[in-house]
Formats: sequence, C-alpha cells, structure tokens
Amino acid sequence: NAVTVTEKLTDGPIVLVGSSLGGWLALITAQRLKDRLLGLVLESPAINYILPYYQRNRALLPPDARRRLDEGDPHVCTHEYGDALLKQDFAEDSSKYELDLDQKLDITCPVRIIHGLKDTEISPSQSMKLC
Repeated sequence: NAVTVTEKLTDGPIVLVGSSLGGWLALITAQRLKDRLLGLVLESPAINYILPYYQRNRALLPPDARRRLDEGDPHVCTHEYGDALLKQDFAEDSSKYELDLDQKLDITCPVRIIHGLKDTEISPSQSMKLC
C-alpha cells in the first residue's frame, strides 16, 4: 500500500514521483496525503490501467488460456516491454482504486506531467484530462 509506506517511511512535506502504474499510485497517495503534499511529478501515468489491460489481453488469448484465467490461474503475456502477469482477481480488484477523470481531482500542489504524445500503450489523452 503506497499510502502506508509513505506514512511509515517519511516525515513532513512530500513530493511524490510516479511513472506508469506508479503514476496512478502517486495520484491515489496524493489525494489521501494532500495535507503533506508539496509537489507531484508524473511520467506517463497509467491511470485506471489494469482492468482494461487485462480485458484487452484476455480477449487475444486462445480459449484454453481464457478458461484457465477464468478459473483463477495466472497467465504470463510476453510483449515488447517484457513479461506481464494477467490474473483475474487482481484485475478486478484494481477497479476499486480507479479515479474518475471526469471529476476534478482534489490536488492543489504544483503538478508536472511528462507524457510522450506518440505513446501507444498509455494514451496521452488520459494525462490531458488531469490538466
């Protein structure tokens, strides 16, 4: 739990930095520790990423692999960025941490977002919604 780790390992004001899924965790942590937050730096934040990633990759699998996933077994997908683990319960559990990007986030500190406009894995439009 990023909030618990931050609370236990830091004192005073904080600047959170997160890349990819770490950007999502940094946003969640920022909202919960906003009274200590001095700044936030995000690089290609993969906000609300896990469940859609799981669903997209599950659909590409052969029926036997999809059946095993549905039974709770993990599946390893290999792609250009390395191996990624698909696990149904993990993907479904991630939905409780999703952020509503149509609502303004309650973050008032300076925020810097770095996101390549040609990113094909994590849509830059998601980062634009944070602005």
